[in-house]
Amino acid sequence: MAWPNSIVLVAECLLLSCLVLSVHSAVDLKKYFTCHRSDPEFNKCATKAFNDLQPILAPGIPELGFEPFDPMFIPRIEVDSFAGMTLKEVLTNVNITGLKDAKLTKADFTKLPNSIDMTWDIPFMKIKDDYTLDGVIIGMPFKGKGQGFLNCTKIRNVVKITTELVKKDGQDYLHVKDFKYFLGTPKAAHLKFTNSLSKDNTLTEAMMKFFNDNWKVLFDTFKDFRNSGVNEAVKKGANTILSMYPYEQMFPKTKL
Repeated sequence: MAWPNSIVLVAECLLLSCLVLSVHSAVDLKKYFTCHRSDPEFNKCATKAFNDLQPILAPGIPELGFEPFDPMFIPRIEVDSFAGMTLKEVLTNVNITGLKDAKLTKADFTKLPNSIDMTWDIPFMKIKDDYTLDGVIIGMPFKGKGQGFLNCTKIRNVVKITTELVKKDGQDYLHVKDFKYFLGTPKAAHLKFTNSLSKDNTLTEAMMKFFNDNWKVLFDTFKDFRNSGVNEAVKKGANTILSMYPYEQMFPKTKL
């Protein structure tokens, strides 16, 4: 069942993909990232560059070992006793579509090399998965196994990245120290699922209606879920990419 914690994981993966945008080794940086820090329109220029590269990145970057992010495939997500709730949830074969249409709508690159702020808007996203779940969700006991389908519209993800410069071979490289992100409530969401553990289709339909009637409560319950292992993987992957090009090549002070 595609609960909001899978949306949170998407936010983490989107963060990694946006950092990759400016350093795609198969793309001519001079063609796609000619913005310079002394330009009064630096934020506007960089935002456009990121959005121009979004369709190029969507199919993946095989030479860097990055899988496509639309569709995105996540083998497994586990949740165990979150936010005071006793539950065990496992999502497998998670497939996500819609990230290729994400737009960087607001950004602040002017605090480089200390930080980057980004606001990403995703118009529409679909999540499909296989799930097992046993626990109590917003006061409702539930035990199930089957397939889950979640559709969301207009999701906003605000990302705050803390960075620093590190020396390598006498040159400065941008390095991610930390990142935080804040998920806005989607404009709309609809959940559908099957349950092979229930012989009563009427009960399954009633549960589905309950969750859909209370989807905002459900989303708010899980939106602060963070997977520490994924967080570290995102930081590691981002820094691997950032270490490929010196800071002055990625974000030159003056026009190249």
